[in-house]
Amino acid sequence: MPYLVPLVVAIVLNTADRTVTRATLRRHGDRADEFLLVYQLTSTLLTVPFAALALLRPGHPAGVPSGEVLLLVLAAITCWSIYSVSAFRSSALLELSVAATISRLRLILAAFFGVVFFGETVSATHAIGLAVLLVAYIPLTQLPREQLNRKGLAYAAASTVAITLALTTDKALTAWFDPAVILFLGFAGTTLTGFALNKGTSTAALRPVLLPAVLAGTAGAAGYYGLVVAMTEGPVGVILPVYQSSAFIYVLIGIVLLGETSGWRRKVLSAAISLLGAALVLSS
Repeated sequence: MPYLVPLVVAIVLNTADRTVTRATLRRHGDRADEFLLVYQLTSTLLTVPFAALALLRPGHPAGVPSGEVLLLVLAAITCWSIYSVSAFRSSALLELSVAATISRLRLILAAFFGVVFFGETVSATHAIGLAVLLVAYIPLTQLPREQLNRKGLAYAAASTVAITLALTTDKALTAWFDPAVILFLGFAGTTLTGFALNKGTSTAALRPVLLPAVLAGTAGAAGYYGLVVAMTEGPVGVILPVYQSSAFIYVLIGIVLLGETSGWRRKVLSAAISLLGAALVLSS
């Protein structure tokens, strides 16, 4: 399974990204859009040279009209923009472990899109694993209401649907573009969204989140590159569920480092169940 190494790298870097993001936006909840702009701009600048080098390589695959490719690119940019705005706003309102749990909805969507768009199959073990992952939601339904901010939950749900569609579109784009180019397109498009959201914002408003957003953006760009590489080498219906199993790490970080200890037993139980589901998916 050649996709395992880049997948593990993606999980580690994504965890660092999510941790820094949550820690920062918990303190500066009114700066989610500013954080988004700095994060996306950092990621875009980092991916420019790699995308340029990839485009200069000869032998790009052909066979699909440019109009269809353009539509895929626009769809990816739109989905990534919706995801990023919703994800950062949910990070300002929800604990790390709760937001990560909501995001597991993408597991079912990923399997569905893998079957519909890429002709992938779901074995009995795979299906059981996805069912177990859904069961992981149950313990969190008993958390106190103050930990389940309604607006935060809505943003988390929107980000889940958007990123599933974005990843599925990016999977399709790997037939024509190098992962570095796909990465650049997503970040660049969302950067434009960030500028639109921050129209008229002063540079002073960016200072409280500048450094952590740069750090998170760096980790996020490198981590997503690893994920795209993994998707070019393996089935999306397996890779994304395993990628999401990092929710267990989020729970531990939230409890130990961020002090999100309320209802910690339910959080740990939920994360443990999700790990079991991911293991079943991987074994299939």
